[in-house]
Amino acid sequence: MVSGKRQGQTAARLALRILHGEEPSHLPPLTQTPNLYMFDNNALQRFGIDRQKLPMDSVILNDIPLIGQEYKRQATVALSLTGIFVCFTFALGLMVMRYKKTLQALRHSEGTVKAILESISDPIHMIDRELNIIWANDIAKRMFGKDLVGQKCHVALHRSPTPCAHPCHAMKAFDDGAPHNSESLFFDANGEQRCFLVTANVAAKNGEDAPEAVLAISRDVTALKKTQQQFKMAQKAIDASLTPLIMVDLQGHLTYVNRAALDLWGYQSEQEVLDKHIVDFHEDPQKARAIFEILKNRGVWNGEGRGKKKNGICFDVQLQAQVIKNENGAPLSVMASVVDITDKKKAEAQIKHLAYFDGLTGLPNKTLLKDHMDLAIGRARRLNKFVAVLLLDLDNFKHINDTLGHTTGDMLIQAVAERLRKVIRSCDTLARWGGDEFVLVLSDLDDIQKASAATEKFLRLLNEKPFVTGEGDISTTASIGIALYPQDGLDSDTLLKQADTAMYEAKKKGRNDYHFFSSQLAQQADQRHRMEVNLRKAMQQEEMFLVYQPQIDLALGRVTGMEALVRWQHPDDGLIPPSRFIPLAEETGLIRPLGEWILRTACSKAALWGQETSSPLSIAVNISAKQFHQPDLVKRVGETLRSTSLPPQLLELELTESVFLENTETAVEALKALKNLGIRIAIDDFGTGYSSLTYLKKLPIDRIKIAQEFVRDIDTDEGDKAIVKATIAMAKSLGMKLIAEGVENHQQLRFLLSQGCCVMQGYYFAKPMSADHVIPFVHNEKKIDFGWPDWF
Repeated sequence: MVSGKRQGQTAARLALRILHGEEPSHLPPLTQTPNLYMFDNNALQRFGIDRQKLPMDSVILNDIPLIGQEYKRQATVALSLTGIFVCFTFALGLMVMRYKKTLQALRHSEGTVKAILESISDPIHMIDRELNIIWANDIAKRMFGKDLVGQKCHVALHRSPTPCAHPCHAMKAFDDGAPHNSESLFFDANGEQRCFLVTANVAAKNGEDAPEAVLAISRDVTALKKTQQQFKMAQKAIDASLTPLIMVDLQGHLTYVNRAALDLWGYQSEQEVLDKHIVDFHEDPQKARAIFEILKNRGVWNGEGRGKKKNGICFDVQLQAQVIKNENGAPLSVMASVVDITDKKKAEAQIKHLAYFDGLTGLPNKTLLKDHMDLAIGRARRLNKFVAVLLLDLDNFKHINDTLGHTTGDMLIQAVAERLRKVIRSCDTLARWGGDEFVLVLSDLDDIQKASAATEKFLRLLNEKPFVTGEGDISTTASIGIALYPQDGLDSDTLLKQADTAMYEAKKKGRNDYHFFSSQLAQQADQRHRMEVNLRKAMQQEEMFLVYQPQIDLALGRVTGMEALVRWQHPDDGLIPPSRFIPLAEETGLIRPLGEWILRTACSKAALWGQETSSPLSIAVNISAKQFHQPDLVKRVGETLRSTSLPPQLLELELTESVFLENTETAVEALKALKNLGIRIAIDDFGTGYSSLTYLKKLPIDRIKIAQEFVRDIDTDEGDKAIVKATIAMAKSLGMKLIAEGVENHQQLRFLLSQGCCVMQGYYFAKPMSADHVIPFVHNEKKIDFGWPDWF
């Protein structure tokens, strides 16, 4: 083809030269012999010349002009044909080249499109108007089945024998030729239903520009839908949470709040708070900014703060915040939970107040007092100064409490606390120690005399005017014990102990006074403590025993009863008299078990004596004021009588007048209950107490015992004589029996008999004796036969 093309080009150029009158240079001259012209048969045929018809010898030689014209005409025709052929050949070559390029481009495009479609990670399929799947990528075949192509889309994807009831995304794309998106539920190859986001668009059109194929790209959003569902559920849970939750961006602007947070800050909707800065919700904006910076640097923050509501009210909050980061660790936002702890803070403050302050007076309690004392002692140690610890106890407060009631007593304590609080210095401490006791700690003293002056001021303050209470005005006094640092102690416990010892000494000296601690008091306190310990042991180790002193009725000339007296035989200290350990037993509460043991033992002995004597002996048992006011006294006395089988009329309980000081009406009721048991009641040591004599006519008393201190000097002291005479006369006028104790000589006996008192007891007749000597003494009549004529 190339060779022919070149020959045609050569022929064309030759023809052009001939037409322009040029003689071809390669042709031989005409004068040469004709047989020297050599024409190619193919060339002659192309120009339509028959070699056989050419008369070479004649034509060329004889008619040269004619030959030239014919030659030109034939050359023109040849040239035209040659041009046409060249153009056609050239155009055909261009068409072939373009076809090859187009085919190559189509193949390349087809590979590119196929590669693109196969590289997409989502399943893709193509359907025609009859809903046949005509093509699918490999992912679609793996997901929905390898035989996907050729099936109806509703059968392969929806597992339905009929098309969808509503136009799907593909049918919409066929209808309007535009792309459509929708969510669809497809079944995968395992029969599991999954959710897909499908995008359908026209893939091919026919000659009439109508869609004939639609391409559908399906994105599996099953996990996303689940995540969205979980997120919605979580959001609903967060929205419904009672814990206020907020979210802010990294600049501190709110991006989310739940309902609880809105309620906490007093807002109605999210629109009111979104995009606001977090500092707008804090009482102290500067502190809020500092917290936010710390949070961004550390990633977390947990602490307390003060929030500010929409109406400006501030409240306490507990904030827990955390920076939310993506999978690469880059911060995204800040999530925080906020809890209103206003009530909690108030409760903590209240608990703290209860832990360190007295609930009645608001003064520091024992716990806080110790802290203040330690601080005062430490300061005094550094500055070489004194600290005075004053223990103040109200006098006769129990009587006020019992007669006027505990409410009035509480009001009195509050009034005393308020009066003292107003006069102490700012560096001093006033605390309630408990009950009716207060402690004052005077700090920074450089002179002990200042402690005395301050104490006197406190006493005057209490006495200057009555205290106003609900029951009227009440006057009270106080006893104060003082201990000094460093001479009386180097720590708070020691100083309080010494001050307590000194306070009891002040009470012993008449009350309404103060007393400094001394080494002698310390020794007495130590002895008292040691005796208390020994007394408890004595109760367990049976060191206690009873002795009995006869009671003689001189009118009958015989022993009519015995008084039971307790004794303590200590293994080291020997015999300890009741005057030393009975008051201690009352203070420590040991009087109850001790009194019950005395009563039970005495009643048991008296019941045995009744079986051995012709005339029964009564037994007199002392009952202390503490023991008498026990609520179950009557019950226990009745149980003792039943357990010992002692007739009630043989038991006489001896009470002191102090029993009736605290609550006369209650005492009367208790005495009546005891009398209903059938026992007798006697007033011991009559005249030594503080009871009004008018109470005697109210009390169911059987006998009055004339105190030994009046009998002791009756033969020499006119005053004692007058008291005894008046007592005997009063008892007779009230119809009460009498007995005199402490009779030790003949003169005392004669005087008592002369006044009409015939029942006596004392050393003149017999000393207290053990239980084993009682019956022999009763049977020995000589001991009590004094010969009446010799007495007068």
